[in-house]
Amino acid sequence: MHVLLWLLGCTVDPTPAVAAEPASLTGRFESADLCLALYGNGDFELSGMSGGSGKVLFMGSAGLAGEQLSLKVDRIWNYRWSTPCRKHHEFGKDIDVRNVLGTNVQKGDTTAFTLKRTQEGIELCAVDCAQMKAVGPVLSGRWMHPMRMPGAGHEALPVDQFVSLSTSGGSIDVGVEPAAGLGRRNAYGEGEVVSTGRDAFRVTVRTNLVSDGPLDSLGMRFEKGTHTDLTVTRLAGHQIRVCGRPTDCVDLARFMASSDHE
Repeated sequence: MHVLLWLLGCTVDPTPAVAAEPASLTGRFESADLCLALYGNGDFELSGMSGGSGKVLFMGSAGLAGEQLSLKVDRIWNYRWSTPCRKHHEFGKDIDVRNVLGTNVQKGDTTAFTLKRTQEGIELCAVDCAQMKAVGPVLSGRWMHPMRMPGAGHEALPVDQFVSLSTSGGSIDVGVEPAAGLGRRNAYGEGEVVSTGRDAFRVTVRTNLVSDGPLDSLGMRFEKGTHTDLTVTRLAGHQIRVCGRPTDCVDLARFMASSDHE
Protein backbone atom coordinates (compact mmCIF):
# COMPACT_ATOMS: atom_id res chain seq x y z
CA MET A 1 0.00 0.00 0.00
CA HIS A 2 1.45 3.32 -1.00
CA VAL A 3 0.56 6.93 -0.50
CA LEU A 4 1.62 9.87 -2.61
CA LEU A 5 1.33 13.09 -0.62
CA TRP A 6 1.30 16.19 -2.84
CA LEU A 7 1.57 19.96 -2.13
CA LEU A 8 1.68 23.52 -3.58
CA GLY A 9 1.69 26.24 -0.82
CA CYS A 10 0.53 28.03 2.83
CA THR A 11 0.58 31.12 5.29
CA VAL A 12 2.53 31.55 8.49
CA ASP A 13 0.86 33.35 11.35
CA PRO A 14 3.36 33.87 14.22
CA THR A 15 0.52 34.63 16.67
CA PRO A 16 -2.34 32.33 15.68
CA ALA A 17 -5.75 32.81 17.25
CA VAL A 18 -6.25 29.05 17.64
CA ALA A 19 -4.53 27.02 20.33
CA ALA A 20 -2.87 23.78 19.25
CA GLU A 21 -5.75 21.50 20.20
CA PRO A 22 -6.03 18.16 18.37
CA ALA A 23 -7.98 18.45 15.13
CA SER A 24 -11.61 17.31 15.49
CA LEU A 25 -11.58 16.30 11.81
CA THR A 26 -9.40 13.31 10.97
CA GLY A 27 -8.68 11.63 7.66
CA ARG A 28 -6.67 11.93 4.47
CA PHE A 29 -7.58 14.35 1.69
CA GLU A 30 -6.07 14.63 -1.79
CA SER A 31 -6.17 16.96 -4.78
CA ALA A 32 -4.10 16.78 -7.95
CA ASP A 33 -1.34 18.75 -6.19
CA LEU A 34 -1.75 18.27 -2.44
CA CYS A 35 -2.27 15.65 0.21
CA LEU A 36 -3.29 16.50 3.78
CA ALA A 37 -3.44 13.82 6.47
CA LEU A 38 -4.95 14.72 9.87
CA TYR A 39 -4.38 11.95 12.40
CA GLY A 40 -6.37 11.14 15.50
CA ASN A 41 -3.25 11.57 17.66
CA GLY A 42 -3.05 15.28 16.70
CA ASP A 43 -0.28 14.96 14.10
CA PHE A 44 -0.54 16.08 10.48
CA GLU A 45 1.31 15.57 7.21
CA LEU A 46 0.96 17.92 4.25
CA SER A 47 2.85 17.19 1.08
CA GLY A 48 3.19 17.64 -2.66
CA MET A 49 5.41 18.94 -5.44
CA SER A 50 7.20 22.24 -4.87
CA GLY A 51 7.96 23.96 -8.23
CA GLY A 52 11.39 22.70 -9.56
CA SER A 53 12.65 21.16 -6.34
CA GLY A 54 10.78 17.89 -6.02
CA LYS A 55 8.32 16.61 -3.45
CA VAL A 56 8.13 18.29 -0.03
CA LEU A 57 6.64 16.94 3.20
CA PHE A 58 5.53 19.12 6.13
CA MET A 59 5.11 17.40 9.51
CA GLY A 60 3.87 18.61 12.88
CA SER A 61 0.74 18.94 15.01
CA ALA A 62 -2.70 20.24 14.00
CA GLY A 63 -5.51 22.12 15.71
CA LEU A 64 -8.98 22.84 14.34
CA ALA A 65 -11.49 25.39 15.69
CA GLY A 66 -14.51 25.95 13.50
CA GLU A 67 -13.10 26.50 10.01
CA GLN A 68 -9.63 27.58 11.18
CA LEU A 69 -6.97 24.92 10.83
CA SER A 70 -3.64 25.62 12.57
CA LEU A 71 -0.61 23.59 11.52
CA LYS A 72 2.43 23.81 13.81
CA VAL A 73 5.33 22.78 11.58
CA ASP A 74 8.08 20.78 13.29
CA ARG A 75 9.87 19.56 10.18
CA ILE A 76 10.00 20.18 6.42
CA TRP A 77 11.61 17.47 4.33
CA ASN A 78 12.57 17.89 0.66
CA TYR A 79 12.73 14.42 -0.89
CA ARG A 80 15.49 13.34 -3.24
CA TRP A 81 14.85 14.57 -6.76
CA SER A 82 16.41 14.87 -10.20
CA THR A 83 15.63 16.57 -13.49
CA PRO A 84 15.13 14.63 -16.77
CA CYS A 85 18.31 12.81 -17.83
CA ARG A 86 19.61 13.56 -14.30
CA LYS A 87 21.15 16.87 -15.40
CA HIS A 88 20.51 18.05 -11.85
CA HIS A 89 20.25 15.83 -8.78
CA GLU A 90 19.83 16.49 -5.06
CA PHE A 91 19.55 14.07 -2.14
CA GLY A 92 16.76 14.43 0.39
CA LYS A 93 17.33 17.00 3.13
CA ASP A 94 15.67 19.10 5.83
CA ILE A 95 14.70 22.62 4.74
CA ASP A 96 13.36 25.67 6.57
CA VAL A 97 10.61 27.10 4.36
CA ARG A 98 8.45 26.35 1.32
CA ASN A 99 5.43 27.99 -0.26
CA VAL A 100 2.01 26.32 0.02
CA LEU A 101 -1.18 27.65 -1.54
CA GLY A 102 0.42 31.04 -2.09
CA THR A 103 2.04 31.61 1.30
CA ASN A 104 5.33 30.65 2.94
CA VAL A 105 5.35 27.86 5.53
CA GLN A 106 8.24 28.12 7.99
CA LYS A 107 9.69 25.38 10.16
CA GLY A 108 8.95 26.14 13.83
CA ASP A 109 6.01 28.44 13.06
CA THR A 110 2.26 27.87 13.07
CA THR A 111 0.42 28.35 9.80
CA ALA A 112 -3.28 29.25 9.65
CA PHE A 113 -5.53 27.81 6.94
CA THR A 114 -9.25 27.92 6.32
CA LEU A 115 -10.75 24.44 6.09
CA LYS A 116 -14.33 24.00 4.88
CA ARG A 117 -16.05 20.66 4.65
CA THR A 118 -17.52 19.79 1.25
CA GLN A 119 -19.65 16.94 -0.06
CA GLU A 120 -16.57 15.09 -1.32
CA GLY A 121 -14.06 16.14 1.34
CA ILE A 122 -12.67 19.59 2.16
CA GLU A 123 -11.68 22.94 0.68
CA LEU A 124 -8.29 24.07 2.04
CA CYS A 125 -7.36 27.75 1.63
CA ALA A 126 -4.49 30.13 2.39
CA VAL A 127 -4.03 32.78 -0.35
CA ASP A 128 -5.11 30.15 -2.90
CA CYS A 129 -7.51 27.24 -2.40
CA ALA A 130 -7.52 23.52 -3.17
CA GLN A 131 -10.53 21.22 -3.47
CA MET A 132 -9.56 17.93 -1.83
CA LYS A 133 -11.36 14.57 -1.86
CA ALA A 134 -11.52 12.32 1.17
CA VAL A 135 -9.56 9.09 0.60
CA GLY A 136 -8.78 6.05 2.72
CA PRO A 137 -6.09 5.91 5.43
CA VAL A 138 -2.58 4.86 4.41
CA LEU A 139 0.51 3.71 6.30
CA SER A 140 3.54 4.45 4.14
CA GLY A 141 7.07 5.45 5.14
CA ARG A 142 10.09 4.40 7.19
CA TRP A 143 10.31 4.09 10.95
CA MET A 144 13.37 3.32 13.05
CA HIS A 145 14.19 2.45 16.65
CA PRO A 146 15.25 5.70 18.41
CA MET A 147 18.60 4.15 19.33
CA ARG A 148 19.32 3.40 15.67
CA MET A 149 18.51 6.85 14.29
CA PRO A 150 21.46 8.81 12.82
CA GLY A 151 23.41 10.51 15.60
CA ALA A 152 21.84 8.39 18.36
CA GLY A 153 25.11 6.69 19.30
CA HIS A 154 25.85 2.98 19.44
CA GLU A 155 24.19 1.79 22.62
CA ALA A 156 23.73 -1.96 22.55
CA LEU A 157 20.26 -3.36 21.93
CA PRO A 158 19.15 -6.96 22.56
CA VAL A 159 19.86 -9.32 19.69
CA ASP A 160 16.72 -9.71 17.53
CA GLN A 161 15.26 -6.44 18.86
CA PHE A 162 12.82 -5.15 16.21
CA VAL A 163 14.49 -1.96 14.93
CA SER A 164 12.89 -0.87 11.64
CA LEU A 165 9.79 -1.03 9.46
CA SER A 166 9.39 0.31 5.93
CA THR A 167 6.17 0.17 3.89
CA SER A 168 5.94 1.58 0.38
CA GLY A 169 4.22 0.60 -2.85
CA GLY A 170 3.27 -2.84 -1.56
CA SER A 171 6.84 -3.62 -0.44
CA ILE A 172 7.67 -4.19 3.23
CA ASP A 173 11.09 -4.31 4.90
CA VAL A 174 11.51 -5.48 8.51
CA GLY A 175 14.82 -5.12 10.38
CA VAL A 176 16.07 -6.64 13.63
CA GLU A 177 19.21 -6.07 15.71
CA PRO A 178 22.07 -8.40 14.69
CA ALA A 179 24.51 -10.12 17.01
CA ALA A 180 27.78 -8.27 17.65
CA GLY A 181 29.99 -8.12 14.59
CA LEU A 182 27.29 -9.15 12.13
CA GLY A 183 25.67 -7.02 9.42
CA ARG A 184 22.04 -5.96 9.09
CA ARG A 185 19.37 -8.61 9.45
CA ASN A 186 16.28 -7.91 7.39
CA ALA A 187 13.22 -9.64 6.02
CA TYR A 188 11.97 -8.34 2.67
CA GLY A 189 8.72 -9.05 0.95
CA GLU A 190 5.37 -7.93 -0.32
CA GLY A 191 2.56 -7.06 1.98
CA GLU A 192 -0.87 -5.77 2.67
CA VAL A 193 -1.68 -2.85 4.95
CA VAL A 194 -5.29 -2.74 6.15
CA SER A 195 -6.86 -0.03 8.30
CA THR A 196 -8.49 -1.54 11.40
CA GLY A 197 -9.62 1.71 13.05
CA ARG A 198 -8.52 5.28 13.65
CA ASP A 199 -4.70 5.39 13.44
CA ALA A 200 -4.57 1.56 13.56
CA PHE A 201 -3.46 -0.96 10.92
CA ARG A 202 -2.82 -4.64 10.32
CA VAL A 203 0.37 -5.24 8.32
CA THR A 204 0.68 -8.66 6.69
CA VAL A 205 4.26 -9.42 5.63
CA ARG A 206 4.67 -12.05 2.88
CA THR A 207 8.38 -12.70 3.25
CA ASN A 208 10.31 -13.67 0.10
CA LEU A 209 13.89 -12.89 1.19
CA VAL A 210 15.58 -13.06 4.59
CA SER A 211 19.18 -12.16 5.39
CA ASP A 212 20.97 -14.74 7.58
CA GLY A 213 18.06 -17.15 7.97
CA PRO A 214 14.70 -16.76 9.75
CA LEU A 215 14.20 -13.71 11.98
CA ASP A 216 12.46 -14.01 15.35
CA SER A 217 11.23 -10.77 16.89
CA LEU A 218 8.13 -9.47 18.72
CA GLY A 219 7.15 -13.08 19.36
CA MET A 220 6.83 -13.69 15.60
CA ARG A 221 8.94 -15.47 12.97
CA PHE A 222 9.80 -13.95 9.59
CA GLU A 223 10.75 -16.80 7.27
CA LYS A 224 10.88 -17.11 3.48
CA GLY A 225 7.55 -18.22 2.07
CA THR A 226 5.51 -17.41 5.18
CA HIS A 227 2.96 -14.75 6.15
CA THR A 228 3.37 -12.76 9.38
CA ASP A 229 0.82 -10.33 10.80
CA LEU A 230 1.82 -7.22 12.76
CA THR A 231 -0.43 -4.57 14.32
CA VAL A 232 0.64 -0.94 13.98
CA THR A 233 -0.77 2.08 15.83
CA ARG A 234 0.15 5.69 15.16
CA LEU A 235 1.42 7.57 18.23
CA ALA A 236 1.82 11.32 18.74
CA GLY A 237 5.07 12.82 17.49
CA HIS A 238 5.03 10.80 14.23
CA GLN A 239 5.90 7.57 15.98
CA ILE A 240 4.29 4.16 15.59
CA ARG A 241 3.87 1.19 17.94
CA VAL A 242 4.49 -2.16 16.24
CA CYS A 243 3.25 -5.34 17.93
CA GLY A 244 3.59 -9.02 17.08
CA ARG A 245 1.93 -10.74 20.00
CA PRO A 246 -0.16 -8.25 22.04
CA THR A 247 2.47 -8.10 24.78
CA ASP A 248 5.46 -7.84 22.42
CA CYS A 249 5.65 -4.30 21.07
CA VAL A 250 8.20 -1.63 20.15
CA ASP A 251 7.86 2.12 19.48
CA LEU A 252 9.59 3.43 16.36
CA ALA A 253 10.24 7.01 15.18
CA ARG A 254 9.68 8.35 11.66
CA PHE A 255 12.90 8.16 9.64
CA MET A 256 13.64 10.15 6.49
CA ALA A 257 16.32 8.67 4.22
CA SER A 258 18.24 11.05 1.94
CA SER A 259 18.21 8.41 -0.82
CA ASP A 260 14.39 8.13 -0.94
CA HIS A 261 12.48 9.84 -3.75
CA GLU A 262 9.29 9.68 -1.62
